[in-house]
This record gives sequence, structure tokens and C-alpha cells, in this order.
Amino acid sequence: MDTDVREKSVILAATICLMACMGGCTAPQGMGDGGPDMGRAQDMDSMPKASNVVLVQDEAGNPVVGVDVVINDKSGAVVQTFKTSTDGQVAVAVPPGGMVAVYQTTGTDRFIDAVANPPPGVKLTFAGYAPFQPDQTMLDLTLTGLPAATTQVFYMSGCSSGGKDSDLANLQLQVCQRSGKYDVIVLALDAMGKKLAWGALVGQTPEPGETVRNSMSVNHTDFAQIDLEITGVPPYPKVYAVMELDLRGDLRSRLYDTLELVEIRDPPQGDARATLSLPAGLATAGFSVSGGYQRILPEIDGYVPSGGIRRGQFYPILPREGSVAVGVVPEVWLAPPDVRDVLHPRYSWQLTSPFSGDAGWLGAQYGTAEKSIYFAVIFPSNHETAMRLPDIPVALSEYGPTLGAKQLYIGISYIDSDGADGFADYLDGTKLKASTGYTNSFDYLVPKP
Repeated sequence: MDTDVREKSVILAATICLMACMGGCTAPQGMGDGGPDMGRAQDMDSMPKASNVVLVQDEAGNPVVGVDVVINDKSGAVVQTFKTSTDGQVAVAVPPGGMVAVYQTTGTDRFIDAVANPPPGVKLTFAGYAPFQPDQTMLDLTLTGLPAATTQVFYMSGCSSGGKDSDLANLQLQVCQRSGKYDVIVLALDAMGKKLAWGALVGQTPEPGETVRNSMSVNHTDFAQIDLEITGVPPYPKVYAVMELDLRGDLRSRLYDTLELVEIRDPPQGDARATLSLPAGLATAGFSVSGGYQRILPEIDGYVPSGGIRRGQFYPILPREGSVAVGVVPEVWLAPPDVRDVLHPRYSWQLTSPFSGDAGWLGAQYGTAEKSIYFAVIFPSNHETAMRLPDIPVALSEYGPTLGAKQLYIGISYIDSDGADGFADYLDGTKLKASTGYTNSFDYLVPKP
């Protein structure tokens, strides 16, 4: 089989990461109530029951205080604004068809994360954004124990990944922390790209602004392996069968990229097969296997589209073989954004057939050279196939588009989790932890370079 294995392209895997932030939490202790631009914490016993509780917490599960929470009605108009209280929570009432959004900034970028039409009674948990850290830890790493046949090494860390084929015993890289830790994984490869051995530094403490010297033994030879088959890839003019094998758990959440990815260009008869492997000793929380396809189509109105289907499966122990059928999943297609109203860009899309899954996700990045803003909203899968950027309170106007702002990215995704039964289940998140897999249909647009 003629295979074309290339570097990982931008795939809408962010969908799954975002959805994982939505989990169940403890009962609220307070709620906000106030005018159109600002809420104030009040005792819950003195206030009417609200339909949802919003919780904002950081990576360690600590509450984030003073985060702006905005309620919009179905038309997009601002109904009320709040701030999270000392427990990171606020109780809100979202009008039918409305939206609740959390506004945060890292100091450089700004983020609007929202849930449209949330079911009453479901707690909505949002991840807090850590402040931007200009000074990262520089790591000067000496590799020992490399097999004699090693001709190249591949490394992965929290904000960088890459390879080198000379001076193999010495690596200099920048590492980024999540939850106060960073990790580095190194693979030793032979001239044919076969994995020979691996090494890892796990759970290291960062020293921002400093150069840390350390060593790693790259002599572990235990690899978990699966022969994966994908069937039903549509015959688009340019299409890739995409296969991924990855870890699950905290270590994976801190890494920059997936550990194993293979892309096969134009698979014959729509079927593709490959053998995937990764360090077995790192899979303390099990494995994630996914297969699907990614279509690359001609530009439209100055945007380059790329969408497809992904089916993922979670395993505590990796099976020797696996198969993924992708031809029966509905596809989603994005249209170029309507930006005639600068302050309210409108996004629309189409499905090839109804998607009976749990949720949809829309993400957009817009901005100028001075600032970048990210808007992401989760919605029920039966939501209409269009959405506009809602009104933004005057006090938070820096989160809105301005003249000269450009659309830098637009993505749409529908997801069906094996562990959830509808939108409320998905937002609650409790059943997602025990899920055995998911199906994802996605499309995205990026401006032509």
C-alpha cells in the first residue's frame, strides 16, 4: 500500500478537549444578581431559584473568583451579567433559547466560552485560563542508553515537539507546565522510522526563566501495538485516512501533541490499514484509539476548508487489532462567515443528514495583530444550523470584533459520546468519565495564506 505519512495537521481535536472540561461539581453556595453590566453576590435563600449553576475552576480544581458571566437571550441581547463568587460559582437563569457565556483573559488573548440553551438544573463547569507566562523553562537534556541503530530521535513536551537526526545525545527545548508540572517523552528511531526505545521525564517541576540541565535514559523497549483498519472513506479528490493512538489520563492532558499519528493519502477502495505503537509503560490510564478521514477541498471565498469524521475508542488494555467504519456518519459542512455586521459575525453550516448525537460545538478566532479573541459555544445537536456572535456588554467591549478584525479560524463539530444520552448528560460530564468511545463529525475553515 502506498502510504503518505506527514506531520500532524490541524484537526478539530480541540472539540474533545473542550468537552472534557464540562464535569459535575459540588452544590452552589451563592448566586449573583444585578444590572445589565454587573452582578453582585447574594445569599441564595433570599433569591429565586435559578435554572443553572456556573462553576469556573482552574486545572487543579480550585475556584476562580471574579470571572465575568454573561446571559444573552435568544436574539443575542444581553440580559444580565454576573461575577463568580468566592467559591467560583454563580447561579443564573438562562432564557429559553438563550446562552450563558464566561469571559476570561490570559493577559494577551481573550476567551468567550459559552453554552447555548442549557437544560435546567445542569451544572455548567468551565475551565479557568492560567495567566500568560512569558518566561518558560528551558531544558538542556542529555540522552543516554540510545540503541546502536538509532539514527533519529523524536521528542514531545508541553509546548513543543520535533525531531533531530544529528547530535542525538543532546536536546535543547522549551517546556511548558500544566497544573504545575511538565513532561518530556523521547523516542529513538532507526533509519526506517521504526521505534527502537523510549525514555520519559514525568511530572517535573518547572523553573520559569531558567535553564534546567537533566539527563534521560532512552532504553525502554516495551511498546503497545495495534493493527488498525478504517473502512468507508469517501472518494473525495483529496482525502486522508487518519489514525491516532494516544495515552489517556493526566500525562496526556499535559502533552503538546498526539503520540502516534498516521495519515494515508487517498486510500484505495476507501480502506486503509496501519500498525500503530506507543510506549506501553506510560499508559497507566489506558489508551485512546481513533480512526477516520479528513477531506481537503479547494478554497471557497478566501478560506481553505478541511473536515471529516473521527471515531474514537478507549481501552484499558490495547487490543491487537481494531476496525473503524466511518462511511455512515453524517458529515458537517461550514459556510464562510457572514461578516457584513462587523460586531456580529454570523456562522452557518449544513449536515448531510440529522445528527442524533449529544452536542455540537462552534469555535471561532478573530482579531488583529494586537489581540486575538476566541469564541466557543456548545449547543444541543438539534440546534438550528446557524449562530451569530451575541451582543457583548459595554464593560467587556474589548472581547468584541472591531473594524479591521479578521476571522482567523472557524470550526464546527458534532459529537456523540458512548457514555452520554443527550445534551444534559453531556454537560453533566459524570457519564463521560466511564465512556468507551465517541463519534465526531467536524469541519473548519482557515484563511488562505
